Amino acid sequence: MQNSVPAGLATAPSKTSAIRALFATAGTLAAGVLVAVLAAGGTYALWNDSVPVQAATVQTGTSGITVNGAETFSVDLSATTLLPGRSVVPATPIVLKNIGVTPLSVTAPSIIFTAESSALQPYLQVSMIQATGTTCTVTADGTPLPAAIAPIAFTVGQTTPVCLEIRLAPDAPASVQGSSATFLISLNAAQVRP
Repeated sequence: MQNSVPAGLATAPSKTSAIRALFATAGTLAAGVLVAVLAAGGTYALWNDSVPVQAATVQTGTSGITVNGAETFSVDLSATTLLPGRSVVPATPIVLKNIGVTPLSVTAPSIIFTAESSALQPYLQVSMIQATGTTCTVTADGTPLPAAIAPIAFTVGQTTPVCLEIRLAPDAPASVQGSSATFLISLNAAQVRP
């Protein structure tokens, strides 16, 4: 037999239904407050103001070095015949200049020979030193070439003369007679950090 409720009388809600309804209402209110705060995009302060900031510009510095006033420079040493154990130097020093905005340290050059110079390459020695005068002098026969330069410090705008010396090894074989060599000298200039 079913329980029936007489007309006009309501059943009392259960405790579980009342708690669910309370949590549903609280959740709905919390979601509404969260949406209102996110949509406002600011504070609820009585006084509120904003000031635009002008865009800032950041520019990097530059570093660079020139050789005799140019980024690339060619030295012709063909006027002097190179014999075993002898050296050749340019008539005047090569002038290096720091054209950047930061101090530099230039280290010993690396020498890159062209493929056509492969036969002569093992017998050539290249040295670069700071010049002490207005001319470059050849190292005496039998005396070792000066060691590779220690790093040369360059302040901004500073110029430094250097001498380049190329020597044919004393034990160069007869098979390299009449040969010529073309090579590229690459200077390594690194920033000196304050």
